[in-house]
Amino acid sequence: MRLFIAALACLISVSVFGQECQNNLINIEVNTIDSSTVSWSLFVSNQLIESGNNGIALDLCLEDGCYNFMTITSPIGSGGTINIIDSSTNQIIYSEIFESGVNTSEYFQIGSSETCITGCLDENACNFNPDAIIDDISCEFPQEGYDCDGNCLGEDSDEDGICDEDEIIGCTDPIADNYNPDATDSFNELCEYLGCTDPIACNYYPIANIDDGSCEYSTCSGCTDINACNYDPLATIYDNSCEYLSCAGCTDPEACNFDINMIIEDESCFYIGESCDDDNLLTVDDTYQYDCTCLGFGCTNPAACNYEPNSIHLSELCDYESCLGCTYMNACNYDISSTIDDGSCVFIGDECDDGNELSINDVIQDNCECLGQIISGCTYQSACNYSPIAVVEDNSCLFIGDPCDDGDINTINDVIDENCFCGEIFITNLEESQTVNNTNFQRQLIKVLDELGREVNHTTNQILFHIYDDGSVEKKFIVE
Repeated sequence: MRLFIAALACLISVSVFGQECQNNLINIEVNTIDSSTVSWSLFVSNQLIESGNNGIALDLCLEDGCYNFMTITSPIGSGGTINIIDSSTNQIIYSEIFESGVNTSEYFQIGSSETCITGCLDENACNFNPDAIIDDISCEFPQEGYDCDGNCLGEDSDEDGICDEDEIIGCTDPIADNYNPDATDSFNELCEYLGCTDPIACNYYPIANIDDGSCEYSTCSGCTDINACNYDPLATIYDNSCEYLSCAGCTDPEACNFDINMIIEDESCFYIGESCDDDNLLTVDDTYQYDCTCLGFGCTNPAACNYEPNSIHLSELCDYESCLGCTYMNACNYDISSTIDDGSCVFIGDECDDGNELSINDVIQDNCECLGQIISGCTYQSACNYSPIAVVEDNSCLFIGDPCDDGDINTINDVIDENCFCGEIFITNLEESQTVNNTNFQRQLIKVLDELGREVNHTTNQILFHIYDDGSVEKKFIVE
């Protein structure tokens, strides 16, 4: 159902079928498609005003009011259109496209007065509207046994507005587990409250009257000692977890190590001027300074062995000797702890003294050991092959008259003559030379000595001893 209103500002005086219309002139047009048919009726206050069929255009003069337009269509065809038009303004008051087999009932208002009032049309309803013309299906009826104001029309012993036969007994406490929202008479002795009934449990429920086995004892357990570091004000069960170390420290605001987070005094406070240890072996008499740092007396001279910039300077503490030594890393006596070089470095090849009086040409070896050469040979001066530099007798001495071999197969009984010759061969100690370690070197001539051990430069017409850097000695007589 639809409601259409046409508000006309004034009365129209128009001739309808030869008569003047002093009210509202409307035109009804019904058009059908193919074989569709429609019958229509126009009512006001349930009184039939006009009716007709399809394919017409009809003018009507109507008073102000609420009109009901009803259609009945045939089940065949394709339907059609219906238009109700205000002839004075050509305004469409009502328009409908109808389908075959569909019946309609629509309301529309003529004039400015609101006469198409909707509401409940049933006189037995609590909200019956005697002025309503259009039923809006809003009717409300009282509950059986009650009037429209909800008053019990029968017995109500407790005068609570609910008839005795409608009373429902139950628990009316909304927090109860068996709360009955439909209960009208309270009987709270029946209320059930499920929960933990153990007062020492974490989830104890004071109003519970039925234990549901939910008691637990862990979420509220903790340290209950207010003096402990981990005191838990919410804990109600002591679990032996209290500890007293993490919050123990210096609690004196005047101390250098005051800690605002500490609540237990552990006697660890220290103060400006007190002795301390700065963990520095180069300082002495360490004390806490004005800024609470631990600092001792030391030497701040960079040239000193015990230079320590992080100290309070005291000149008499400076040491300039303990760090003297060899500072060259490739030296045999390099000292990693020395910081001042004192010229004592010894390198491979340097002359040295191995402490052996029998050795000569002592030098630092590749393994940084000091080692000299010990010359062995004939140490008897009367021998033809006497070696003035030999210090170890090797029993190689050859004397005048000793047997020898002159290399001549034509001679026999060869002996060394008074000039130390064996035939044409001059006897020397050429083959008698060796070094202490039997180490052969590429020889270089160091010096030439005569029979008296004197160093000479001329090299002919006398017995001479040629001394080489490998410790070997050659006895020579060169005739010019």
